[in-house]
Amino acid sequence: MNPAVSMIGALAEEERLRVFGLIAARGDEGIGADELERARPGAARLLKQLVQSRMVVSEEGRWRVDRDRLRATVKNARPDRSAPTGTEELANFYESGRLRQIPVKRDMRVRLLEDLAKRLFAQDAEYAEKQVTERLLSEFDDPATLRRYLVDEGLLDREPDGSVYRRRS
Repeated sequence: MNPAVSMIGALAEEERLRVFGLIAARGDEGIGADELERARPGAARLLKQLVQSRMVVSEEGRWRVDRDRLRATVKNARPDRSAPTGTEELANFYESGRLRQIPVKRDMRVRLLEDLAKRLFAQDAEYAEKQVTERLLSEFDDPATLRRYLVDEGLLDREPDGSVYRRRS
């Protein structure tokens, strides 16, 4: 998965964003785990995704933002994601690196959805609905519509209760 998407997804939840803010506010000094938990009860469970996305690290018992990792991710991110598949036709649907509209014509919409599925979802991984929504939100302001299209077009499979999603081969 794209590291930038992982980072954005990690910050999509308001409480996790607040925990990140507390850590970031301490700069290179960092914040102790106990102090963080006192300032934001439940912070320990929210740290997991911040650590997985490699935005925060623990050094000598203190949490701090991995600024080098953030800089490297920004540097390595594609500066212009307007044509993620390299086709001019799909580029027309992007603006400033985000999907601005979903194509009306089905064949073009399917091409765009195939590209999104390949970029955002690993072949053999399972995703909770919340994870799917976070990843799609990194691309478009209406993730529910994208999710529905991906399922309807057979690009994502979903359990009947909507609890688990998988990218179809």
